[in-house]
Amino acid sequence: MKNKISYFVLFLASILFFSCTKKELDIPKIYFNTASSYQVVSGTYLPGTKCSVAVWCVQSENEKVKNRDFRVLKNVNDTSESVVFSKTFADKEKEQYQYLMQHVCGNQVGEVVRYTFIVTSDKGVENRISQAFTVAN
Repeated sequence: MKNKISYFVLFLASILFFSCTKKELDIPKIYFNTASSYQVVSGTYLPGTKCSVAVWCVQSENEKVKNRDFRVLKNVNDTSESVVFSKTFADKEKEQYQYLMQHVCGNQVGEVVRYTFIVTSDKGVENRISQAFTVAN
C-alpha cells in the first residue's frame, strides 16, 4: 500500500512539474540592452538630458511559440498610460527584435516618466519590463 501511495505522489508531482515548465517555456523574453551607450536602470537625470534605451525581444524557449507584437506605454507622474509605439512583427522579426528610443528629460523638477515595454507571443502570453526617468535639479 505504501508503494502505491508513493508512486501516486510521484506521478502527481511529475505532472505538476512538467505542466509548470511548459508554461514557463512559452513566455517571450524581453530585456534591456546593457551596452554602455544605453540607460538600463531607472534613474534621476538633469533637465534636458538625452537618454538612449534599447530593448531586445526574443522568442520563448519553446521554438514553436513566436513573438506576435510589441508595444511601448508611457506614463507621466502616475497618470493614465498612453501607447507611444506599437508594432506587429513581420515573419523575420518574430524570433528577435530590437527597439531603440531616445527620451529627453523635461524641465519640470520632480517629473517622473515611466516607459513600459511589452512583448506578446502568438499564444497571447505577455512579458514586460519598465524604466523610469525622474527629473532632478
